[in-house]
Amino acid sequence: HFVYFARDRELIYNHPFLKIQRFEGAQIMYSWEQLEPEKGQYNFSIIQEDFDYLLSHGKKLFIQLQDATFNPKDVGIPAYLLTEEFDGGSTPQFNDDGVTEGWVAKRWNSNVQNRFALLLQALGNKFDGKVEGINLQESAVGVNSEIDTTFTPERYTESLKINMRALKKAFPNSTTMQYANFMPGEWLP
Repeated sequence: HFVYFARDRELIYNHPFLKIQRFEGAQIMYSWEQLEPEKGQYNFSIIQEDFDYLLSHGKKLFIQLQDATFNPKDVGIPAYLLTEEFDGGSTPQFNDDGVTEGWVAKRWNSNVQNRFALLLQALGNKFDGKVEGINLQESAVGVNSEIDTTFTPERYTESLKINMRALKKAFPNSTTMQYANFMPGEWLP
């Protein structure tokens, strides 16, 4: 069992779970933006810090990699992706009332996919076999294909498969997961 701390990574310090044997470790969320502040320049210091702290208490780390947000003011991906080369890199997510509720990286854009695969590879080079596992963010996205005409449910499904293969290639020894809940295009009437 892992205790989920979301983005509140500082809460692991002196947390009671550290003394409870049935908890193997903590799952902590890290955004792409945090890990690649500039194109090709990776900074995994916060992951290393959390890993070292947990290890010192006999606990393991499970990484949740974020490429989407649930805050309209937080895009969550590196600024260099927000360019024409990456078709803006991100698109807004909308709730059922059509209100912007956050952003999602254009997982279906091949240039964005390539940069994401490079991030995964760099993470795997550093942490594969050390961390318990890593998971990609949930599959549900509230993308409007009228606003982002490059998006289709079919293209999105294929992009998740591409990203999952890149994840497993980067982490052959640690557990890899894709949080799968709803898929665009499968809504009930």
